[in-house]
Amino acid sequence: AVQDAAQKRGEEVSSVRLYADFHTAPMGEFLGCHPLVDTRPELRAKVMTHGFDYWKEYSSVQQGMIDPLAYLDRYDIECVVVGKKDVLYYALAFDAAQEKWALLYEGKDYRVFCRR
Repeated sequence: AVQDAAQKRGEEVSSVRLYADFHTAPMGEFLGCHPLVDTRPELRAKVMTHGFDYWKEYSSVQQGMIDPLAYLDRYDIECVVVGKKDVLYYALAFDAAQEKWALLYEGKDYRVFCRR
C-alpha cells in the first residue's frame, strides 16, 4: 500500500513520509522508507537527535497527551502503517480524521492509511 501511494504521487518509496508503530517500522525500513519512529535504539539517543527526545514525544501521543492528528501534521506524514496497539489505529478511523485520511488496507492486526 505504501508503494502504491508512492506510485500515485510519482515518487520513490524512500521519499514517502511514513509513520509506523514500533512493530511495523522495520517493514517500512525494509521497503526503503525512513519511518518517523525508528526502532534502532542508537538513532533514538539524544546525542543523535540533538537533544530532542522523539521517543518521549511518541510515548506522549500513545498516552493521549498529544493529539495524534496534530502529531502527524507536524511531521507532514503521508502514510501510516499501524497495529492494534497503536493509538493511531483507532484515531484515524474516526469520522473527524476521514476528511484527511483514507484507509487503504485493513488486515487482521493492522491498518494502512494515506493522506488524501
